Amino acid sequence: MSADARAAVFAAIDAALGSNAAHADMPPLATPARAPIADRHALARRFRAELASLGGETRFVADEEAARAAIEAFARERGIEKASERDDWSGYAVLRASALFADTGSALVVVSDPGTRLAPYLPRTCCIVASAEDLHAGLDSHSLAAAFEAARRGDCGEAVIVTGPSRTADIEKTIVLGAHGPKALAVFITGIDDTEDDHA
Repeated sequence: MSADARAAVFAAIDAALGSNAAHADMPPLATPARAPIADRHALARRFRAELASLGGETRFVADEEAARAAIEAFARERGIEKASERDDWSGYAVLRASALFADTGSALVVVSDPGTRLAPYLPRTCCIVASAEDLHAGLDSHSLAAAFEAARRGDCGEAVIVTGPSRTADIEKTIVLGAHGPKALAVFITGIDDTEDDHA
């Protein structure tokens, strides 16, 4: 590639990064219809089963206040403190999911604040909170709407799809948890009463 061609490519990239004009004429995504309550329970049970198969945990809670209490109880059970950038990240981080994908037990986390971009990766334990209304059967344009909207706004962050605790089998084909990210993952889904779900 010649120097002129290379300069032209970099100029085009700079122009695209410096302006949101390219996103301005994109039509907004249609708001998907929410799944009926009975379907949400089915999706939640499938999500829980898929995440459990990966070594993660799902807890159903009634509302945001119950989620806070459940996370505190979860941390006490494991003897861990909340992590911060000032310590060794050995504790836990709490993230908000924009969508949950039942078919893989995955969560979409959109991190728009540069100060928290490391939170999905460095703490040894990751707690994710999501609403039952954000459960989707799988990954599609509607379930990715929050990531698309962040891109349209030009947010300086990233969208992360979290699927279970971090794992690798690179060394002697032995699975090691926590090699490249959190060793433990718990997802707290609000809007579903655990006792109600047991009888669904």
